[in-house]
Amino acid sequence: MENNVIMPKNQIIWRICLGSLLLVATIIVGIDLFDVSQLLSDFLEISHVTLITAFLFGSASWIFRGIRAGMLFKKSKDQI
Repeated sequence: MENNVIMPKNQIIWRICLGSLLLVATIIVGIDLFDVSQLLSDFLEISHVTLITAFLFGSASWIFRGIRAGMLFKKSKDQI
């Protein structure tokens, strides 16, 4: 399905419900598979420098993704 096609309201609601259901199911499975208390205590023991570095790398990744998407949308607009 193309992105510029208007979907019926009913279809949008079903997609939101399905996405929410998948999110909840993923969280439940993750909690069952991992020891959450140990995971949180291990996460809190990571040094601040490591957390800041991971945050900055993640931020840069999202910024580059946004720039790339902007370039692609601009290119597709010019072709129309």
